[in-house]
Amino acid sequence: MNPKKEVIVNEILSEMDFGITYTECMQLNHSKWKLTEGTFVRYWKTASEMYLRANERDKQVQAEVREQVIKNRALNAIMSKEERMEILTKIGRGEIPLVKHIVVSLGDNQGSVIKEREVVPTWRDRRDAVAELNKMEGDYAPLRKDITSNGESIAPAPVFNITLDDGEL
Repeated sequence: MNPKKEVIVNEILSEMDFGITYTECMQLNHSKWKLTEGTFVRYWKTASEMYLRANERDKQVQAEVREQVIKNRALNAIMSKEERMEILTKIGRGEIPLVKHIVVSLGDNQGSVIKEREVVPTWRDRRDAVAELNKMEGDYAPLRKDITSNGESIAPAPVFNITLDDGEL
């Protein structure tokens, strides 16, 4: 692209960013650049192609950014194993108050409502937290025991070579 063409195409591109139409740009051409109609049409076409390519790149970048944001939200929404273990440990020690729902009577013939109360974890809550930690750590998994060789090393399986009548393996 020659320097003059490049300058004019860049100006057309900047006008396109502000939403200029072909007709408005043609009027600008008559007042500012004074290009012939054929030259202006070629410059407009070049600028339009560049504008469309830039828009496609922008759309791809935006899609990638949206995808990354969605992945990050998903990763941040899920607690890691260490975070879960830390919470269970605090419940097991009674350090985190738990929210319990309690039915409270309002009085004679007025019914009852359910209210939330913060309470210290009960013995059962603490035991359940410890049991869950044990499951996470695999403490309940059965021990693997070798019942076939009594701890001795097992010899590798024998290799058989089969030879056919014509000497082929």
